[in-house]
Amino acid sequence: MLERMKDFFETRLEGYEQHQLTCIDSATEFYPFTAHCLPQNTGAAILDLGCGTGLELDNYYEAAPAAIVTGIDLSPRMLARLRDKFPEKSLTLIEGSYFDVPLGEDFFDAAVSVESLHHFTKEQKIPLYEKVRKALKPGGFLILTDYFAASDEEEQSRRDEFVRLREEQGIFDDAFYHFDTPLTVSHEKEALLLAGFSYVSVLKHWGPTYTLKAFRGPVIASCGNDCSACPRYVASPYEKTEEELLHIAELWQKIGYKDHLASVNEISCTGCQIDNPCRYGIKKCCAEKGVTTCASCPDYPCRTTEECFRVTRSFEPKCREVLNDAEYAVLEKAFFEKDKNLNSLRS
Repeated sequence: MLERMKDFFETRLEGYEQHQLTCIDSATEFYPFTAHCLPQNTGAAILDLGCGTGLELDNYYEAAPAAIVTGIDLSPRMLARLRDKFPEKSLTLIEGSYFDVPLGEDFFDAAVSVESLHHFTKEQKIPLYEKVRKALKPGGFLILTDYFAASDEEEQSRRDEFVRLREEQGIFDDAFYHFDTPLTVSHEKEALLLAGFSYVSVLKHWGPTYTLKAFRGPVIASCGNDCSACPRYVASPYEKTEEELLHIAELWQKIGYKDHLASVNEISCTGCQIDNPCRYGIKKCCAEKGVTTCASCPDYPCRTTEECFRVTRSFEPKCREVLNDAEYAVLEKAFFEKDKNLNSLRS
């Protein structure tokens, strides 16, 4: 017998957490893993879709006790239990459907959903994911841990069975009813990309349960470089093959960035680090001022950024001379649009 989604969870509060942790394979692994994927910095703003009693927050608050979390769920009893668990935390709880609740724009550092979204179609998810993407800050991301169909046939079979049960029980309204209709991982990725996310990667999986990470947009470095377009950048999910990195090492020597052919380890980059600074020390400066990029600094533009921009532009003529159009376009997007990227973050 199908039950309305809200009623299903309202009547199963007692024993809910034990069921999730003991009846779902690897739940004791994927809840902590999901929490570990979220931002750990003080004051990180997190959106939790279908938060329930906050099983993922049990682990997350241990790592980020000062996080600012907004949780949305249909069940007031689940939300009450969550509030009782964390009375001292910065926790805003909203009773309602995440399809209907306004999320705002450019507000959250990350969004998360665990074992909640496998009840909905691809067509239902796309506008939701678009809304979530807009609610994320530049550089923000969605962590989605959920149950997925193993094949297109399984996905269609579950959907057909749901339709059959609705017809059999005379259900013709638009309310949400509890029944598992998971998409395949491939179709979930398609929904996220059609909603405007720039990249979706699989972080890990446990049988039919996968953790996906969907990026709102480009990864902008402190100085304004677009790391997600950089041919040297190898941080997940932008890994490069050894062949690709050797090609970039050759380009770096050709345009004068290096006076020798760099090794794969030397040419690879996972982003600026405070203890491995660039010649301008911009990453360290941003850290000292408590900002992520120069765009958030009250002193921007300053002498340091202007010098950084000037030196970068000095390589443009050589790049145009020795690179083909495709190679130049990659470097232009990655390095020669620093001021444009920083100004877009300020607007």
